[in-house]
Amino acid sequence: MELYKELKQLVEEMETDVTEFYGKKKNSTAGTRVRVNLQRVRELAFGIRLEISKIKKERKKEKDATRNN
Repeated sequence: MELYKELKQLVEEMETDVTEFYGKKKNSTAGTRVRVNLQRVRELAFGIRLEISKIKKERKKEKDATRNN
């Protein structure tokens, strides 16, 4: 859950840079910051996917163990 919170915070923090890049300012440096942050978003999303898979496997094992007892 911590990774999701970090992802959510990062996306919220990117809003200013996204607005500066696409808005009237057309700030290219803001675009670079967005690209760097999007790479971090990708890494966090991958981590969340791994975490979810791990939890699902653990839950399945627990469920199967309770069925067998």
